[in-house]
Amino acid sequence: MLAVRTPDRDDLTVRLEGRLHFAGQSRTWATAEQAVPAYEVVEVDLGSLDGLRFDARQVDWLSDLSVVVVVSDGEGRALLRQAAPPLKVAWDGHGAMLLDLDEAAELSVGGAWSAAALAVVAESASDAGEELVIEYGKVTP
Repeated sequence: MLAVRTPDRDDLTVRLEGRLHFAGQSRTWATAEQAVPAYEVVEVDLGSLDGLRFDARQVDWLSDLSVVVVVSDGEGRALLRQAAPPLKVAWDGHGAMLLDLDEAAELSVGGAWSAAALAVVAESASDAGEELVIEYGKVTP
């Protein structure tokens, strides 16, 4: 869920446009428009992220999620188009977990968050010393 402050206008709708990015690949989607009241903070559902995973390595490494909020008037004209803060997505046995950057930093090291990925990072760090470079799904000294 994202909290959205609507403009002081009647007959508004809101939709979210999302882009999930991992290891140079992306998947995009948009939610259906929903009617929202004027000049209020409303919660808008991103929809289920569970079916959006497209790479097996995403269960070990965090994915990047960018979301754009589009608020339109009754005639379909966009009144507001604004990016939400950057987000991360982790998948576990229960599905997708949406994380802000602070939560992601606490959960992961360089994007690695599963035990298997953290073991790769730890092994590479001991081999590489201070020269460790980490990319999603790839650790190279």
